[in-house]
Amino acid sequence: MNFSELYLIYYPKLVRFAKEFVMLEEDAENITQDVFTDLWEKREAMDHIENMNAYLFRLVRNKCLDYLKHKVFEQKYVEIVLMYQLYQKKMKRKNLFRLLSTVYLKNVVIYSC
Repeated sequence: MNFSELYLIYYPKLVRFAKEFVMLEEDAENITQDVFTDLWEKREAMDHIENMNAYLFRLVRNKCLDYLKHKVFEQKYVEIVLMYQLYQKKMKRKNLFRLLSTVYLKNVVIYSC
């Protein structure tokens, strides 16, 4: 099966699958498009993939999980910035740095797993 056929057959299915993870249609489409972009860049290896269906769905799932992890990290960062703005006068810079470092290190551990 060539790349164009794969795209036509799997794109709608993969978008629906991605939407189960990320909820928004636009995000699901972007993730699916990223998967096909990655696949296009590695198209020489496509012939060696035994189960293309499983392979594509696994790629989409992994991209969705990465996206969600990034969103969690992003949300925590926003919360910290807002908290800093609210308590700017009360919180010393040293304590803020300690707080930011703790959250950053926790997220690095989460993302490296």
